[in-house]
Amino acid sequence: MKVQSISKILCLILLIGFACREKQINTGRAFYYWKTVFDGRDLHILDSLAVKRLMVRCFDIERVQDQVIPVAPIRFTEEGKKAARKYSINPVVFITPSALAFYTDTIQVKAMGIKIIDQVEKIFTANGLMQGDELQIDCDWTSTTRENYFALLRTIKAAMARRNANSIVSVTLRLHQVKYAHQTGIPPADKALLMCYNMGNLKNPATVNSILDPEEMEKYLGRLDTYPLPVDIAFPIFNWHVWFRQMTYKGLIKDSDVASLPFSRNRYIFNRDSTLGTYSFLAGDMIRFEDSRPEAIQKALKLLEKKMPKGSSPIIHLYHFDSTLVSKYTLHELEEIFNGLHQ
Repeated sequence: MKVQSISKILCLILLIGFACREKQINTGRAFYYWKTVFDGRDLHILDSLAVKRLMVRCFDIERVQDQVIPVAPIRFTEEGKKAARKYSINPVVFITPSALAFYTDTIQVKAMGIKIIDQVEKIFTANGLMQGDELQIDCDWTSTTRENYFALLRTIKAAMARRNANSIVSVTLRLHQVKYAHQTGIPPADKALLMCYNMGNLKNPATVNSILDPEEMEKYLGRLDTYPLPVDIAFPIFNWHVWFRQMTYKGLIKDSDVASLPFSRNRYIFNRDSTLGTYSFLAGDMIRFEDSRPEAIQKALKLLEKKMPKGSSPIIHLYHFDSTLVSKYTLHELEEIFNGLHQ
């Protein structure tokens, strides 16, 4: 065989090899900021990750006795205002199921939608901040609250468009709302944010990890590639300790009070009555530690690679920004998450 022919064959093999390599999906980067005070502390950490986009919880909408009102509005300190101006600050409003179910007619729901927009604008104006292009509504709606929720979204979307033609209204999307989209419906929004966390039964003592379980997640992704809205992604970087007494869920525990216990396979069972911090435990009480390990997030990314629509460009969000949480990951691990989608 001639040398020239061999060279052509080798070039062809190399070209095929390059063509078969996975292509990294073009993704954006964002963090959630889920605190009641925006103090700007430690935000410089985001610079090393080239993150300029923050999804900031502005307030919750809750039912308080016989009315639905905004509660726990975010407060910006002076240092927080200065720090915030370096980023794209996009408001998030959390709506509780009870608030959504309270109203009996869409007129009241539409009025609530206008109040939400006004309250968000009031927060940004009062703090001299520029509102980002996206307003996100976080609500775990169901088939029974769908009518109210969708009427609320249509109102918000129309009002936002009148005030800013480039505005985007997004919604959070739980895994069950992907799998059972024919029952829960498709929200009238510009795009959705798939929450890849809180997917297991927190209150079941047999649950291994209710925050992130790739095997559990896989059960719900079958219809993601045909979901009719553009979909962004959110992964957890938080952890918690879950308390059980007599196999019954009792609550979540502050990490600082029990983190030093000698856990075995993410569990610790008290062999005698004990007091730790502000908590009093009885013999037999169990603490289950749950976290968001980088290897579990990588497994979840591999699952999403198979299900994300071709040509999609999702923004990958991490929930949520806290220096203590972020410090549990290396810069390389965080970069791998942000760059982890391939097709």
